[in-house]
Amino acid sequence: MGEGAVVRSLIYTNHLYGLGGGARAVEHIARALNTCTEVEIATETDVPAQVREWIPDLKIIPYQMGMEENYDILWNVDHFRYAQPLAKRNYAFIFFPHENNIPPKEFKLYAVSQYTALHISKQWNAVSEALYLPIEMQRMPVGKQKRILNVARFARPNQYADKAQRQMLQAFKGLCDSGCDWEMVFIGSLDPGQGGFLDELMQSARGYPVRFLVNADQYTVDIYMNTAAIYWHLTGISMPSIPGSQEHYGLSTMEAQAMGTVPIVVKSGGHLETITNGHDGLLVSSVQELVEVTKLITQRMDK
Repeated sequence: MGEGAVVRSLIYTNHLYGLGGGARAVEHIARALNTCTEVEIATETDVPAQVREWIPDLKIIPYQMGMEENYDILWNVDHFRYAQPLAKRNYAFIFFPHENNIPPKEFKLYAVSQYTALHISKQWNAVSEALYLPIEMQRMPVGKQKRILNVARFARPNQYADKAQRQMLQAFKGLCDSGCDWEMVFIGSLDPGQGGFLDELMQSARGYPVRFLVNADQYTVDIYMNTAAIYWHLTGISMPSIPGSQEHYGLSTMEAQAMGTVPIVVKSGGHLETITNGHDGLLVSSVQELVEVTKLITQRMDK
């Protein structure tokens, strides 16, 4: 490449339908590339206004087959689909390996965590390197409130992810029935076709101090991360024997830690890399243990 030539990078993704972990991965990789290359993000799905407003400085274009050969660098950031590895250098960011999402051999693999890297080795017999995503939250001069928070996509449990909103909702209702006067807030993007599941959760929460903030913007997420006293994250708890259903990394858990919110999370998956039990969070193995630990914390904070 000649001196002064512009290096062009392409990110292929279909995770810009909401502000979930996939979109955050795209943003972090794009901003890193943007320091030394020209970056474009190619997608085959609709991108809502809230996402475009969140990353207004990043160029989003429609994906066209074969466009990869016009770029020096290609990053594939998608759970299930791959662009063609036609760029000069081709990288794939892997959230978790499955039999039906094996990448073309031309990609160099990066894993979202050591947990994912281990399973890439086991399931694909492939080598990868963990590439931890950073966290960027806005600190606000606000106090903690009697609030429990969970941030996760709204989607029914499946082999690819089990966000455990049902279990957390039932646990919180039990706390309320035992006299706890805190509130519970669920924040997350709505996965396509999951409106019925969200309606089910909202119906179950009626009569309790529970709020659902769907497709909230980043400023709203920042506010609740700053004001919540406790953060719950039970991804994978109802499917303990399925590795892909566990938390692959736990970006929102780390954001809670950074905001001084106490994370109480299931003892599995990527959480074992980011939480030292009793030091910067609490690990639990069951819903019952979640309730017991939360009761102790709320009682101490209420005094």
